Amino acid sequence: MVPRPSAWWCVLFGGGCLAAGAALGRVWVGHLPAPSVVAGAQVLPSFADVVAAAQPAVVAVRAHCAAAAGDANTSAPRLRDGSGFVCDSDGHVLTCLHVVADAHSIAVQVPMRGVFRGEVIGRDRATDLALLRLQDAPVDLPFLPFRTGPSLRAGDWVIALGNPVGFAQTASAGLVSFVGRQLPHSDFAVTNDFLQLSVPVHPGSSGGPVLDLHGEVVGVTTQAAAQAAGIAFAVPSHTARWCTAAMLRADGGVVRRGYLGIE
Repeated sequence: MVPRPSAWWCVLFGGGCLAAGAALGRVWVGHLPAPSVVAGAQVLPSFADVVAAAQPAVVAVRAHCAAAAGDANTSAPRLRDGSGFVCDSDGHVLTCLHVVADAHSIAVQVPMRGVFRGEVIGRDRATDLALLRLQDAPVDLPFLPFRTGPSLRAGDWVIALGNPVGFAQTASAGLVSFVGRQLPHSDFAVTNDFLQLSVPVHPGSSGGPVLDLHGEVVGVTTQAAAQAAGIAFAVPSHTARWCTAAMLRADGGVVRRGYLGIE
């Protein structure tokens, strides 16, 4: 007759099995891959290197304008702040025309280089772009190149740099929401193919560069949608590049376009 095991022996045996199972479980879990390397997982990109490389070429533009009629103090000048960037090896600065349109003097602050007087040498009302020459500026200013590679697509990452509401050297990121958005121009009744972006835009952002992940300029921030937050528009790089060249070669720096007088 086989003797029955005692209750104490059963307890000891069961406890040993539990301890062994827990130890094996810890070893097995320790060999699982980390969550970041699980097949199919993707890590969002860091924009730190792109931002750090581009910031020395992003400038702050301050336009001193005459007081508007009806202002309480007509002797005090109005200040209009905007953004811009050095766009070529000659030290020209590209910004928005509405920032400097009626300015009697313009101050441009270049990071780590100082403040220089800016002169408007080119203007294009259809795209709201203006080209500035800096007086007595160094000849070795860093500049941001325009993108010449494949066109952007909806869903691509972009980075906007500028000085919104006075906060210098601000970086923000978002997606290209739409490529070739047609927006009517109030003065010319023409449309242009703007980039629509999901990048925060505020007063002072106008004229700042929009970059791709390689640090090349894919657009110039020009306006935000008045009806909704989080919708911004930028002049695409191919248009901005063409306008810059046209402003440099045009008589008086004014870009002229042909059009049909049909409405």
